[in-house]
Amino acid sequence: MSAAALALRADYAAALRRHLAAPSEATLGVGYGLGRRALADGVSILDLVEAHFRATAGAGPDEAGAALGFLLQTLTAADVATRGYLDGTRRYQAERERADDLADRGAFRRALVHTLQDGFFVVDADGAVVEVNAAFGDITGYGPDGVPYRWPHPWVPDPAVARAAVHLDGGRATLLIRHRDGRSVWLALSTSSLRAAGREHWLVGTARDVTAERTAADRERVVNRLAGSLAGAAGVAEVLEAALQHCPEPLDAVDAVAVSWGSAADPVVYPVAGSLRRTWPELPESVRSALERARGEVDSESAGPAGDPVPGIGLSAGPTAAIWLEFAAARRIAADERTLIGLFAGHLRVAMLRARAYDAVRTVSLTLQQSMLGATEPPVGFAVRYEPAVAPLEIGGDWYDVVQLPDGRIGVIVGDCVGRGLAAAAVMGQLRASSRALILRGAGPAQLLGELDTVAEHIVGASCTTVWAGIVDPARGTLHYSSAGHPPAVLGAGGRPGRTLDGGRSVPLAAADLGPRPQAETTLAPGEVLVVYTDGLVERPGTPIDTGIGRVTAALTDLAGRSAAQIADLVLTAAAPAGGYDDDVALMVFRRPPAPLRLLVPALAAELGGVRAALADWLAEAGIPPAIGTDVTLAVNEACTNSVEHGYRGVAPGSTATVGVRAHLESGRLEVCVADSGRWRPPPADPGVRGQGLILLASLSDEHQIERSYAGTEVRLSWTLDGPAMRGFVPAAAPGRAGVLRGAELHGRLNTMTDSVGDRRPVDGLTTTTSERGSTTVVAAVGSVDLATAPVLQSAVDAALAAGPTQLIIDLTAVDFLASAGMAILVDAHRRLGRLIVVADGPATGRPIVLTGLDQVFVLHPTLAEALAEAG
Repeated sequence: MSAAALALRADYAAALRRHLAAPSEATLGVGYGLGRRALADGVSILDLVEAHFRATAGAGPDEAGAALGFLLQTLTAADVATRGYLDGTRRYQAERERADDLADRGAFRRALVHTLQDGFFVVDADGAVVEVNAAFGDITGYGPDGVPYRWPHPWVPDPAVARAAVHLDGGRATLLIRHRDGRSVWLALSTSSLRAAGREHWLVGTARDVTAERTAADRERVVNRLAGSLAGAAGVAEVLEAALQHCPEPLDAVDAVAVSWGSAADPVVYPVAGSLRRTWPELPESVRSALERARGEVDSESAGPAGDPVPGIGLSAGPTAAIWLEFAAARRIAADERTLIGLFAGHLRVAMLRARAYDAVRTVSLTLQQSMLGATEPPVGFAVRYEPAVAPLEIGGDWYDVVQLPDGRIGVIVGDCVGRGLAAAAVMGQLRASSRALILRGAGPAQLLGELDTVAEHIVGASCTTVWAGIVDPARGTLHYSSAGHPPAVLGAGGRPGRTLDGGRSVPLAAADLGPRPQAETTLAPGEVLVVYTDGLVERPGTPIDTGIGRVTAALTDLAGRSAAQIADLVLTAAAPAGGYDDDVALMVFRRPPAPLRLLVPALAAELGGVRAALADWLAEAGIPPAIGTDVTLAVNEACTNSVEHGYRGVAPGSTATVGVRAHLESGRLEVCVADSGRWRPPPADPGVRGQGLILLASLSDEHQIERSYAGTEVRLSWTLDGPAMRGFVPAAAPGRAGVLRGAELHGRLNTMTDSVGDRRPVDGLTTTTSERGSTTVVAAVGSVDLATAPVLQSAVDAALAAGPTQLIIDLTAVDFLASAGMAILVDAHRRLGRLIVVADGPATGRPIVLTGLDQVFVLHPTLAEALAEAG
């Protein structure tokens, strides 16, 4: 027991004895004071009770009650403190229990948030993410350990897009983010705004990874686009072209090529647009091997073993086709990409089966068409086109026929049976055979249609067939024609719209008996064009037929340099509706060739420009395309130049020296003869800066031959007008033929050439300008450079070289004709200066330089800016 307790015990015993001796309020107050003292000295209640029982050990029964009252009064202070302590303890316990409850609730919330499968996040008013759960970390790669994540958040590739997608008031959004490992992830966000005091515009939300769902949706869209394109693809080529259009991008391919195996030794290659790979041998061996492996494989086997990086994918399109998709760099094929590859392959195999069947049906159709429509190559000067409305059958009720008659005339028949498809084709075949037989037996157009009336009455479905029949004489230009209810033919001369031939009209076949059918006659001038067609070319629902005919007549305004085949294509394009033709179209075009060109001019350099002008006019009238016409003009100019320079050496001044030029069209060929009565000198062993003319003759023509005799020299040049777009024309019926002439025959030939140069159009000469660009001199020429104008260019070049320039540029961009005489000046300038820069481009200047190989002698540039950059 402590000293305080012992002292308190003695004082308690003394105070108790005084109270028992004389009990009073005062003595009880002493006991209360002892209780407070006990509280202050840390004496326990037990010590007070022990002190009481020791002090009352000898007391009698009469004193027991008074002693108990004193004890209770002493314990009163301890009782008050005890109650306060107990109340405090109870309050503390309540608060402790409340705090424990709140702690349990926080732990529960945190546990709840972290068990969510969706990502959870809280964003404060500054845009910082201050809380995330584990699922958010799994989705984005940024977990709870890294909070707070300041704005812009590290997973946001484009802050502007993210701000636009997520609103402060909350809502739903889909956002593309960048995972910590670099891959792209699509998130579906759902956010709510917290507006508690002091926390304005805080956001709490969830994030769900929807990449797989979005990928599946994108894959479905890609596959649907491919399926849609394949549904409209007719043949193998269209199927593979659709695949090349839709397959590379979803698989991040940078190049693609499709191949189809057939009867040929090598498969047919279909490159993607812009690719340089055009044939099977041009493909790398690795690509050919991959395509061979992919051929016939199924699903995604062609993508290679899973997990291995590959440079590309060999995509199967069935046993006869495959597609190579090349990546920018070798990479692994993801699982979703393998699924896409399998879907692509499945659609392609089905489409290829359908395409093969289509091609087989089309082959039968083409065979039937060729047997019913006859040869697809008409006589020269004619072009025919057929556009069927029903696929894959390429025949219908429309037909054309061009018949060569024994006397040199040509029969033309164009018809249109009622209906379309195979039924109309059957009727057409019978009427076509009948009309051909009638015209070969000598029937004129009106008689032919009258006889066809009787034939149509005995053929089911032939009634009301419309037919246009005509007989043209290419030599005389006469045309006799008759129409059985058919749209009018159109005649065009160029320079203005064509005109319709409205004569000789009557009702369709077997429609009514109105007596003998009428017949009309007109004349085709040289170069004029006849167009005969069926109503599918000009009829449109809701539009007058005259509007469609107007499109045809307008298309015949520009005929210069166009062959019959080119005019046919021009008419089809001009008249075509936006959605393509919805009715069969048969089209026949004939262009009457001009009379042979005959020129006889003095053997003077000044006459060369006139010869070129007259020849250019004739070529345009003949429909020779400009690409060939430029070559012809240059070659003829070189032949004439040789006649002027070398043919009449030693001839006395004032004597008659001429050069003759004759050009005509025959059997799909353009033939030109240049003749003189002089003798060309043999070419020297070292031609110096000259000698380019003969090189040009050989390079520019398909065939050339030079015949020398005692009577003169003849140069024969010919060009083959290949293909439908470049076919020649029926020759005018003129006596003789451009051939090998010798001796006196050459003199006679020259005497028959007509001097038609007198009324030629004016020909500009040549002008030059010289300018200084630093240490570089530029000589620019404008006009034509030939034997007559070459001295003008030579003088300008001589003056420029005399000034001692460091660099010389000769600019020929404004030159419309460059002969070998001009090229000799270029070679001479290069030799004198050691380095020459020439500006030339196009067929007029660049082509002759390249053909003669001079682009390997001096520096050649297409623009002056590039030439100046070269000169420095």
